[in-house]
Amino acid sequence: VSRTVLGYHLSMRKEVSKIDVLRAIKMALTVWKKPKITCGDHAYLFNANLPSAVAEEYAGLCWDETSVDGALAETCKTVEKVLENVVGSKLLHPKNSFSVRRNKDDRPFIEAFFRHLGSWGFQQLGNTTGSSPKTKPAKKPDEIALTSQFQYEYAKEILDVLIANYNATPHSSLGGRTPLEYFKFRFLQLNQKRYADQSSVMHVVSFRKLCTVLGGYKSGRLPFINFQHGRYGSNILAQRYDLVGEKIWITTHIEDDIRIVMASTQDGQPLGLLTVRSPWSRL
Repeated sequence: VSRTVLGYHLSMRKEVSKIDVLRAIKMALTVWKKPKITCGDHAYLFNANLPSAVAEEYAGLCWDETSVDGALAETCKTVEKVLENVVGSKLLHPKNSFSVRRNKDDRPFIEAFFRHLGSWGFQQLGNTTGSSPKTKPAKKPDEIALTSQFQYEYAKEILDVLIANYNATPHSSLGGRTPLEYFKFRFLQLNQKRYADQSSVMHVVSFRKLCTVLGGYKSGRLPFINFQHGRYGSNILAQRYDLVGEKIWITTHIEDDIRIVMASTQDGQPLGLLTVRSPWSRL
């Protein structure tokens, strides 16, 4: 209704995976921080933002329905379970609703958004094929990308700027208001508001593995575990000689950062946080 983008995820895959979908959902429920960019000091429009960074009451706000186009990654049980348990949202797809992908007019807001995303930003770059892949031989985007040393981080910066600016751009269909302004207007009209539990949101994109506790009296070493080629330990685990030789659960609760992981016994007893040993703890 408001056209506002709550969250997004940049995927480098040819086809999105369920992890990509979960990361987009997670970002929509967490506070967005405007990143520092290298493409210019004035790239962001005035008031360019995502709702979660505008006001505290917008962060973690849940929605009732999630409409997808029917891709397997979007309709899988994992995504449906997260939407149901964390967001409290019903997943609408072609098999359980009227949401059938007949033509581009079925989702005009989504199609318009991606059209603007291309025409405003990525299609303007010299290292893309423009509006049609047929122009690739003439434009030679691969050569331009190599010559200009275009980085993945640059693409992410452009995406950050485009989406934040989109939320702050007036729409004629919204009476000349920006999506963020109309979002605020509709928010004040809501009688009941639901918020996601942040501890549950943190574990939306998490990885769990059973690891054997090593060390002990016989080896003369404090108890520790090996995870992803790193050695992890803590003051709590160092005192649990009774767990040596046993397997414990290791959970990566911080996305894209496994310097610190959560540990627990197989029966659910928490063992606190484990930290990877140097030098990986500094990277």
